[in-house]
Amino acid sequence: QGESVVACAVREVAEETGLVLSGAALEPWGYERFTPVSGDGVWPAGGGLLQLYRSSVPAAAAELASSLPDAEDARWVGAVELEELCRERFWWPLVESALGSGAASGLG
Repeated sequence: QGESVVACAVREVAEETGLVLSGAALEPWGYERFTPVSGDGVWPAGGGLLQLYRSSVPAAAAELASSLPDAEDARWVGAVELEELCRERFWWPLVESALGSGAASGLG
């Protein structure tokens, strides 16, 4: 038996940001099926399923710190910078919908 999707999300958030969330704090938001562009990496060779959850953290949340080398630049950003960094990613429409109306959502 493997790890549940929620347990995986909680673990990934902790590993890549240092934030400790409970599974109950995660709200399922959407998903995107995709086929990886390269055979390298952790995604299944035949395709993958990216699932998006959203959660709230206190405004005074701790500084972010990754425990893994694949998330070396963990930091808080506002909605405008997030869009600048991620708008070319295949999953950006999911994130944009979770934020409300993109950069106009009032974040950052």
